[in-house]
Amino acid sequence: MLPQPAYKLNITEEVELIDIKSTLYPPYDGLIPQKNTRYISYDLNLMGLDQIYTFPTRLESTSALLITGHDIFYARVTAESVFDRLDENFKMTGLVVTIAGLFVLLFVANSYVKSKEAKEQFLTK
Repeated sequence: MLPQPAYKLNITEEVELIDIKSTLYPPYDGLIPQKNTRYISYDLNLMGLDQIYTFPTRLESTSALLITGHDIFYARVTAESVFDRLDENFKMTGLVVTIAGLFVLLFVANSYVKSKEAKEQFLTK
């Protein structure tokens, strides 16, 4: 066994806690909560289900679900997030102007290429 040193180091470490709060992510929880709204059937007990049919609808990001068997259940399923929906303050005029500008640029570039090809054909003949 090694002898103990005759002096002690008096080191005090201050630990700085960083409080990180995110508006994007929920706070950490050891358990994952289950929300009944994530179930298509909510609180209904469906019995004897045999077939599941899904088909698209004409609505954006929406599909229909039909389950048959002893019970018949129908639901319209949509995405939870608004990733494919435009905000109310979306500037549609900016989008239309950008697309129109790209079409004008396309026609200008097309006429430039055609005139350059016509000059090359004229000079080579």
